[in-house]
Amino acid sequence: MSFLLKKSDQNRHATDFLIDKMLYAPAIHCGYYSCFQKIVYILIDYYPDDYDFIQQQIKERRKGSLHGSCIKAFIGRFRPFDRRDALDLDTMLNDLKGFRINSDYNDDEVKPADANKVKEIVDKTHFLIKRHMKV
Repeated sequence: MSFLLKKSDQNRHATDFLIDKMLYAPAIHCGYYSCFQKIVYILIDYYPDDYDFIQQQIKERRKGSLHGSCIKAFIGRFRPFDRRDALDLDTMLNDLKGFRINSDYNDDEVKPADANKVKEIVDKTHFLIKRHMKV
């Protein structure tokens, strides 16, 4: 098993564990990374030219977001499987990113409802990827 997939799986389990322990901010962090690591794995393993292009663009421009670029490329590759699910995934991944940024960097309370919403998004994201891409 790929190390990225293993990390993705560990972060998904950590999300559940941390929510059970009422540690909501790290739960959100782990939930986001469980999805991000899975899509990076898919890009590297199945669409390496896309991933190499992203890396090259970031290096040349010295700006841009690895996360945003990977999400965009992944959604582009997912769209032929199911357009509606691709739209849902795009929304969910960007929502997860927003939850993670708020949780990691803002001086705001992270509430149980936020962590539970993230868990719901994480579970649905992994489900749709597995259903359509078998990963």
